[in-house]
Parts: sequence; structure tokens; C-alpha cells
Amino acid sequence: MGLIRFSANTIRNLSLTFVGLVVLYTIAGFFVVPMIAKNEIQKHVAERLGAKPEIKKIKFHPFTFEAAIEGFSLPEPGGKGTRPRLQFDVFYVNLSIWHLLKKEIYLSEVRIKHADGQFTILKNGETNWEIKELPSDKKAEGKKDDKGSDWLLFIEHIKISNSKLNFQDETHNTPLSLPLGPVSLSASDISTHLDSETSINSLAIDVGEKGHVKVSGSMTPKPFSADLNLDMAEIPLEFLTAYLSDKTYLVLQQGSTDIKGKLRYQKGNIIFNGDSNIHDLVLNQAEVEQPVVTWKRLDLKKIEVQTSPMSVKVDEAILKELDTEIILRKDGTLNYRTVLRNPPPLPKAKSNTAPANKKAVVAKETAEKKPAFDFNVGKLTLIDSQLDYADEQIRPNFRAHVHGINGTIEPISPDPQQKINVAIAGAVEDYGKFQGKGYYIPGVKYPSLNLDMSFHNIEMTTFTPYAGVFAGYEIKKGKLFLDFNYVLVNHRIKGKNQVLLDQFELGNKIESDKAPHWPLKLALALMKDRKGQIKFKLPVEGDVNSPSFSWGNLVWTAIKNMFVNILAAPFDFLSSAFGGGEDLQTVFFEPGAASLTTNESAKILNLAKALNERPNLSLEIKGQYQNSDIATLQEEEYDARLQAELKKANGNRDHAVVNLAKQTMKSEELNKYIADYKTAHAGSDKDIAVELEKKVQPLIQVSDDKLKDLAMERGRAVMTALIAQKIPAERLFLLAGSKSDDEKEPHTLLTLKEQ
Repeated sequence: MGLIRFSANTIRNLSLTFVGLVVLYTIAGFFVVPMIAKNEIQKHVAERLGAKPEIKKIKFHPFTFEAAIEGFSLPEPGGKGTRPRLQFDVFYVNLSIWHLLKKEIYLSEVRIKHADGQFTILKNGETNWEIKELPSDKKAEGKKDDKGSDWLLFIEHIKISNSKLNFQDETHNTPLSLPLGPVSLSASDISTHLDSETSINSLAIDVGEKGHVKVSGSMTPKPFSADLNLDMAEIPLEFLTAYLSDKTYLVLQQGSTDIKGKLRYQKGNIIFNGDSNIHDLVLNQAEVEQPVVTWKRLDLKKIEVQTSPMSVKVDEAILKELDTEIILRKDGTLNYRTVLRNPPPLPKAKSNTAPANKKAVVAKETAEKKPAFDFNVGKLTLIDSQLDYADEQIRPNFRAHVHGINGTIEPISPDPQQKINVAIAGAVEDYGKFQGKGYYIPGVKYPSLNLDMSFHNIEMTTFTPYAGVFAGYEIKKGKLFLDFNYVLVNHRIKGKNQVLLDQFELGNKIESDKAPHWPLKLALALMKDRKGQIKFKLPVEGDVNSPSFSWGNLVWTAIKNMFVNILAAPFDFLSSAFGGGEDLQTVFFEPGAASLTTNESAKILNLAKALNERPNLSLEIKGQYQNSDIATLQEEEYDARLQAELKKANGNRDHAVVNLAKQTMKSEELNKYIADYKTAHAGSDKDIAVELEKKVQPLIQVSDDKLKDLAMERGRAVMTALIAQKIPAERLFLLAGSKSDDEKEPHTLLTLKEQ
């Protein structure tokens, strides 16, 4: 077969045709295609996104298949707003034409420069990027490639530089505005192929003035998975105010976070491992100047988070310089309740009614205790933190400043059987100190607790508001030293309180309906020793499941009972405090006597010891006389008069008795008595003197002055004995003597008073 030969004219015509086609192709590629592309892009974008974009220029190179859109600007839907929804200076792609034959869209390079996007979630939940559905979409749904295969997309390299994104969310009470940028991205090997792996070489986003995000790693499309390295620093947290505003009136005034770690996604599970911190946080309540919470830094070490199942684990949380305030409002609620937009109802009082179905109640309580997700903090460490407490229910308001708080709580877990160990120490006001150590177990059925705490050198004047209301006095001065242990087992709480009040003094009287009508100063004088210290132990016990249980009632009831017992029997209190077990309130005497017996002298020694140890007590001494004293004094007076008559009668007792009877009895009465006696004894007056003595002696008169003098002498005897034991006379008060109404042995009655 011979070769086909073309004439020169044919070759020339073919060449001209080829050149013409090339020229036409070139003209079409450089000029016609951009024009058509511009119109089509504007048309389709307008149909889908509700606004026609402005495009300054589209470039297309028909030989290298490079294309670029320059000066793109897409307004908000309907042309609303002053800021474009999306704009960029350059969007460049380099398409490999030959891959189209394999049904692949292969872009060797994609570049985006100076993009600026706006993404807004509107109040109705829609976004400014809602894509409209066209009638042609439904027709195209059923159409597939005749071989049933999909096109693949492959981007060899993409680069985004000097770009920005502003995210807004108007669905919150406080709208969210989060500007991000500049944003830069470098990624390679992006593909929809199942086996492909995208490499994110670097993603950098600036947030705020100082914040930045750096991401690197890899992703696969189907099934979607990601393995990313995350490095976030100085990310401002003020934008979280929008989310807080949905439920609260809180404003995150200041705060930044750093996060560094590895973020993975696989089979619907998001996993993060790394470290984080939140520093310089200031959380305010709207329109309130005083911050609700501030802290210098919260470090979260070795974080492990996953979403399926949801769990959060932190090896250690270190909170530095926490500063917050707890205020008990006039209505009995805490200040934290006022930050909630819709606070839950206040808890109802506990009911005494037994549940109808105890098992159902236990099951319900167990279900309520089950946390929404698993969490565990290995250790919470507090460093140099402080707390201000105020009670506005008291007038004047009570305020206390607790600072320098350092300690640990470990671990923190929802496991009801987990033993939580606590160790904490700090300062109260200027010079007070406190520390504590113990553990708490929530328990499935009953919690358990064992806690030791101590508060030392606490200024008692701080508690003047409470003292005014519940005691009826100001606190003039004093320091508190308190050590206690509380143990909770099977809903029974037992407490041991060791209390020392140093140089404690009450001040002015304050009228209060809640104050008991006790001689409180006397009780304190009974308790205060010569060093100016009041020491006592205060055991408490109660049932935490009781409807009336509260910590305040538990302690206050114990204090009231202690004072009531002391004031009801002050001498018994002194006797038990200093031994002896005697009745120190009364000093007994022999009938008619004013001198101390041996036993009563020993009692005076014990009383003097107690008074020496209680220098704020004074003693009132009231001498008394009884009927037994009158009989004794009558006998003594009778004997004295009888002796005088015996001398006159030369020792004749019968004559002396009769003469004494004549002085004591009326003559008619005496004559009748003698006559009656003789009649009863057959006319004999033998032994009449013996019987007459029994008649005469009770008729001897003892003057009131003599009896009162006896009582006074008894009081002086007690007073003298106490002064001999170094009790200052200024503390002893001798009262006028009087007759006692009781039938006790003759005695002197003592009464304690505060100085």
C-alpha cells in the first residue's frame, strides 16, 4: 500500500487550519471561557445563595489549565449588611486535564489569598449560608454515571494565606462574635478516595490580640478519621459569655486558655490527650462590679477526654489564687443563685412521712446519684486562694475574710465508694490560722466522714453580729482556738469540740428577740480562769436524716445546754471542775455556833481554790439562822439564868427552878401549873422542878438582834476564812443575816456573781 501524498497546497491549508484552530482555542481560552465562567458563577451563586457576587476578573490558561478568580465579593442574602459574606483577592487552581479521562478532578495546586468570610447563625436558627434547592436538583438525584461510579477529587496541595473568618451566633441572649484571623493553611494529598490520607502540614489561626491556634496532622475521608496535633495559646475566653448568657447573667470579663495535645477522631469517638490551663480569669455578674470568681491560673495536667462513652480524666488540677465571695442573702439564699436566669425552686423541708415503696425510693435515689458521664480528677490542688463570706441575714452584716488557702482534695470522682482525702490550711482575717485533714466517702446508701479541723488565733470581734443576735451582747475582745473532730457513720454524726477562748470579754448589751435571758456574763465568769482563758469540751451528736437536722442547730443546741447546766448549778460546776464533789454553796454550822467545823473548813479551802482560779467571780455571803439555833440559844440562856438563881438559892435546884419560873411565867399561870401538878401526883410536888424546867426553857426569849448577830457572825467566819486563803476582800460581800425558810442544818448561803 503506498503512502498518501499531500500536495503543498493541502499541507498549507491544513497548517493554516491548525493554526487557526489554535488561535481560536487560545482566544476562547483566554477571553471567552473567563467571560462565560464569570456569568455562570454569578448566576449559580445567586440562585443558590440569594445574592449575586461581584467578580473583578477570571483568568484561565488554556494550555496549563490554570484558573484564577480575582476580586470576588459575595454580599449577604438580599444584599443586606455592609460587610460581604465572603470576599477574597485570589482563588487559584491548577487542573490536570488528563485525569478527567479517569473521572478524576485532579488539582495540583489550590491557592486562596486574603479571604474574608462571615458565618452567622441567625435568631431563628438558620445561617447566612442557607443553600436553596433548585428544581434541577431533584432531576439530577436519580442520574448516575452509566457505570455507577463516582468522580474522585484530588488536591495535591492547598494553601490559604492572610485570610479571616468572623463567626457570629445571634441565638444567645448575648450575641456571640468571634473574629478569627489571620488564617493560614497548608495541606496536601486531599482526596475523596477511600484509601487516601490528607496531610495538614500547618493550620495557623490568630484569635484576638495574642491568641493563636496551630494544628498539624492527618485525616482520612471515608470513614472519616483524624489524628491532629493541637497547640493553642492565649486564646481569649470572653466569647463564652454568649453561651453563659443562655442560663445565667454571668459575663466572662477576662480569661485566656492554653491547650496542647493530640486530638483524634475515629468511629464517632473524639479523643483528646494533653494539657491545658485557664489563666487570668475574671467572671462577673452583669451590672455588678464585684467579680463572682477570679483566679490567676488553673492548670489541668494529663487530660484524657473521650466522647463515646463520655468521660473526662485529669491527673491533677492546680488552681492558683482563686478569689470568690459567698453571700447569704436576707431571704436565706446564696448569691450564686442570683446569677441564674431561671433558678431551681428552693428545697422543701424534709418530710417525716415514710415512703410507701422504700425500694422504689432507694432505686430512684441511686439513679439520681448516677452521673451523666464519667469523670475523675486525680488531685485538686489549691494554692494561695481566698474566700470572702458575708451573712446579710444578720444586722450588722457578718463578714469574714479567709485567705492563703492551700491544700489538696484527691481524688474527685462520681464513684460513691471512692474515698476522698482532704488536706487544707489557710488564714482567717489578719492573724487567724486554720488547717484540716480527713476523708469523705459519698457511699451508695450512707455517706461517711472523718474530719479533723483546727482554727487558731481567730479574732472573736469578727463574730459580734452573731453575738448580738443570739447572745444579746457585743464582743469586746477575745481570740478563739478551736479543735474538732467529726465522724459520720450510718447517718449518725458525732463531734468532739475542744474550745479555748482567750481574754474573751462581752461588751455592751444589745436588744435581741433571739437572745436567751441568761446571766451570760456569770456563765463566762464561772468558766474563765486566772489566765483569762475559757476552756471547755463540747460533744455533739445527731441524725443527719432527721427533718430538723442542721449543723447550726446541732452546735447551738449543745452550747445552750452547756450554759443552762452551768447556770442552773454554778457551785456544782465549780465543784466538778476543781474536785471534791461537795456542796460549795452552803457552809454548815453547829446549832447556835458561829465557828467553822473541821469539815466545813476543808470546804472553804476548796471554795477558795475555785475562786482563786476564777478571778472574775465575786461572792455574796449571807449568814442565816434556823429554828434549831433558837432552841440552842434558849437552852444556853436558860442555863445562864439558872446558874444565877442557884447562887441565890445556895445551890437548891428546886428553889432556883421555881424562882426562874416566877420570872418567866405569869403568876396565875405558874400557880395553876403547880396546882395541876399536885392534883395529878396525889398532892405531892416532888420532882416538880424537873417538869417545870421543860415548861420554862422554851419560854425563854431570844431576841431577833441576837439571832441576826449569830447569822452575821457566821457570814464573817466564812469571809474571814476565805480572806485567809488570799481571796481579796473586794470580791467578797457580806449580806445582812436572816432566818432561813428551809429546814436544813444551820448554814451560811453563798451566791456567785460576775465582777
